[in-house]
Amino acid sequence: MYFPLDEYHERWRRVHAQMIERGYDVAVVWGQSGGNFQRHMEILWLTNFFSNVSGQMPDSPGSQVWQANSYSCAILEPGKEPVLIGDEPEPRSELLAVGEYHWAQDPVRGTSKALAERGVQGKVAFVGSDCLPVKYADQLRAQTPSIDYVFDDDLIRELRMIKSPRELDCFREGGVIVTKALNRLCEGLLAGKPTAEAAADASHEVVRHGGSWHRIPTNFGESLYTATELTPLYGYNEQAPGMGDMAWGMIYGPIFQGYWLDPARSLVVGGKPTAEQMSLLEDSYSIIQKIFDMAKPGVKLKDIAEECDRMKAAMDYDDDYKDKVWPYYAHGLGMLWEPPFISQTMSSDDDVIQEGMVFGAEVFLTRNGVGHADWEDNFIVTAEGAELITTSPVFWY
Repeated sequence: MYFPLDEYHERWRRVHAQMIERGYDVAVVWGQSGGNFQRHMEILWLTNFFSNVSGQMPDSPGSQVWQANSYSCAILEPGKEPVLIGDEPEPRSELLAVGEYHWAQDPVRGTSKALAERGVQGKVAFVGSDCLPVKYADQLRAQTPSIDYVFDDDLIRELRMIKSPRELDCFREGGVIVTKALNRLCEGLLAGKPTAEAAADASHEVVRHGGSWHRIPTNFGESLYTATELTPLYGYNEQAPGMGDMAWGMIYGPIFQGYWLDPARSLVVGGKPTAEQMSLLEDSYSIIQKIFDMAKPGVKLKDIAEECDRMKAAMDYDDDYKDKVWPYYAHGLGMLWEPPFISQTMSSDDDVIQEGMVFGAEVFLTRNGVGHADWEDNFIVTAEGAELITTSPVFWY
């Protein structure tokens, strides 16, 4: 186990205190792993469990063998160790943070049985309404008619926004790994390699250091104006950018121990940008730098977003489709990219930067006839301000 047991005990203590404050005697926490790194979040954080199945297989005919494959549930009660229900017949006990584990070919029915054995009734917090499919949620309700489930997906997510010292060290280790990988990706793009080869070089760095990635998207040339990635299925292909093309690459996923990092770089193939290309790159990254300068504990997220909006409004730019999809300048990082957001529309007036948060700062800027720039860097908020943990060179010229 990367984290010692006392780390998990402290996490449980914080969750239990939150449950008591919100009036819950019991909470059920759902997650999905088994080939899926986007919903492993709370279960991994609470129990260090990750299913070894390859993904969510179709339910067996008549549900006689398996159902809800790859899903797992933790039952939480203040003052008690979590109870875990999962689809692994024999998980490695030395890797689990909990002692009570129940195997269920149908984790929904297994959870219903565990709740009944504990005599649970009345109000129960339901964490994972955005994870568990309607089909399984309806089955859970039908199997536990005396329980009134209350959706509270922020119950644990709010606590995970502030990382422990050990988690911050984990992010720092991941930052070193993903920086090496992003350097390899940029070196390949800069040399005009096919994007698949550049992505393979980057993947090698992540994997050889014991990590994993979710996607390594790339893009270049005219398609930068109209598409996030070069190919929707993989993000790279056997095409190679031409000298003088603007190109973009990103590495994102559960880089180390399930913690998400997602840095990106924009560059000019061959390393000899025109004056217009250089202006686009430097203008756009200056907004990222402003985020670093302002990201200090106590600063309102909306104030940072307002300053970024002001800077961007003063620049020459054209309509950018990425701004429509991701209307923010930074997002929190944890087991995925998560709240809080540095945004005028996605932050409340009371949201502030806090020590122990981890962010991905990102900016998009398009100038028709010149190109599209896309940046992202990851940083930790310390008492003094932003600590950059993805340290690839910014400008590749």
